[in-house]
Amino acid sequence: MATNIRNTENSFTDVALLDTTLNMVPCGLCRLTLDSKLSICAANDSFYSLFHYTKGQALYAKFTNLRFILLEDDFSSLLEKIQQALAEHHDLFEAEFCCTCRNGQIKHMSARCYLQRADNAGFIWYFSDMTHFKYMQDKVRLSVEMCNAASRQSNTVLAYYDFATAALTFPFSLDQAWELPSVVYDLPNSILDSKHLASSSRKPLEDLFHSLTSGEPFGCCAIQACTAHSTQYFWLGVQYTLVEPSDNTGAHAIITIKDITDQREKEIAYENWLQNYAELKQDCFAYFECDLTNDRLEKVETANSLICQLVKETSTYSGLHAYAAFHLVHDHDKDRFFRTFTREHLLAVYYTGQYRVSSEFRHCAKDGSPVWYSCSIQLVSDPYAKSVRAFVTLKNIDTEKQQLLRLEESSRRDALTGLLNRRALTEKVCQALKNHSDALQAFVIMDLDHFKHINDSNGHQFGDKVLKDVSTTLQECVSPTDICGRLGGDEFVVFLQDISSQEALAEQISLISAHICHRYTNSVSLSGCMGVAVVPKDGSTFEELYKKSDVALYKAKHIGMGNYVFSNESFKS
Repeated sequence: MATNIRNTENSFTDVALLDTTLNMVPCGLCRLTLDSKLSICAANDSFYSLFHYTKGQALYAKFTNLRFILLEDDFSSLLEKIQQALAEHHDLFEAEFCCTCRNGQIKHMSARCYLQRADNAGFIWYFSDMTHFKYMQDKVRLSVEMCNAASRQSNTVLAYYDFATAALTFPFSLDQAWELPSVVYDLPNSILDSKHLASSSRKPLEDLFHSLTSGEPFGCCAIQACTAHSTQYFWLGVQYTLVEPSDNTGAHAIITIKDITDQREKEIAYENWLQNYAELKQDCFAYFECDLTNDRLEKVETANSLICQLVKETSTYSGLHAYAAFHLVHDHDKDRFFRTFTREHLLAVYYTGQYRVSSEFRHCAKDGSPVWYSCSIQLVSDPYAKSVRAFVTLKNIDTEKQQLLRLEESSRRDALTGLLNRRALTEKVCQALKNHSDALQAFVIMDLDHFKHINDSNGHQFGDKVLKDVSTTLQECVSPTDICGRLGGDEFVVFLQDISSQEALAEQISLISAHICHRYTNSVSLSGCMGVAVVPKDGSTFEELYKKSDVALYKAKHIGMGNYVFSNESFKS
């Protein structure tokens, strides 16, 4: 009996020693039986604390098997792995799964399992908490995916440079167009000696690597290179960021390479354009540079005191534009100037692919006379500020404009009489009909009686004098708003506007007819027949009125010299 007591005491001592030993192990340790729930035979305190339990709490909660804490799918998967390990006679295998803790938290667990098949007593399980590791692993994976996505979406190649090996490694797959291996060795010599690098880019690349090896934290350069299958050079932007060495890694740098051909060509074109434009602005009355995107007035060059005072009061393009439109521009051009040069309109025009907007306008001088100016705005994308810039030039074009206007006016006039020619007459009558479609107006065609006989009998110079006299008489008989023109030969047109009544129209036609009649000599006298079409009764277009008045003229000539006939019968001829 004494022997049995000693054996029992030794057993309790062994169990206590085993518990003490298990609790000293810095990981969750347990022994499980191979039943359907994976029941717990023994476990140390660290095992229970992994799931926020004490041994007492676990017993009270009936946490006596792994099925109690494992998620349903994970438990089923674990049983399958155990059966597979047993079938393949493995002694050791690893598994990962998710467990539910006492506080409801889901933890990722990693376990190494030792299967004891000799006595079929179960297996030993070593648990470790992988939750934080998984979290960090997901963050790293996400960071890598973000870098890869950013690289693809921005057409930027990421690489890291190892100082110890002088090698540049590309961690992500490269587009075939780059024609680069995954690792480039012996930098920068291998690139400097390459025939694909433009000679003008050797110095910038050498300076970049000198800056890198000297310990400068950041650096960048632009180089030109071509591929093995093309002789056309493209621009590459190269930047680096120095990464300080750690206990496990040596010094290295993160390097980005980006195709900046479009950007660089825009910069070069922009710089060249600025140089050329500097010459164009020399003879300007005023010159402005503006940031349209941000509505900023940035530069003003002018000797005009009024404009100099204005720019002291406003720093925006919109302010300058509004003041100019309402204080510097003639009333007749004000609305058109304002609409043409609003900031919103200029930006809209730019984004439709139009890069130049110009207009001419009049400015009232101190004596009240109009002076012609031209405003030209060149719209350019600033490749540095990423904004739309406006380069504005104002030029005094009064001398050239007045000369042009005189030429234009002379092209619209009959060379002999000074009246409007057929083209100009048609345009002005059509415009008058459009602007006053409901007003009482009259279209009059006049033909001189026997003019050919007068011209042939008395000579062409006398005939020309008669035509000039007729044109003078017509202009004296009508108001400044009425329109007079010569269609050719001895055929004239008068378009009477804003007639107060039918009686007033009849009186004016009679007056014209009377004044045209003139005796030059005892043997030479002049008269003319007229056909009259009335707006809107006889028509509302040039063609309709011409046709009606021409028919009326034929009737008047049929009656006899010096007669006139109205196309509309309600008028007395």
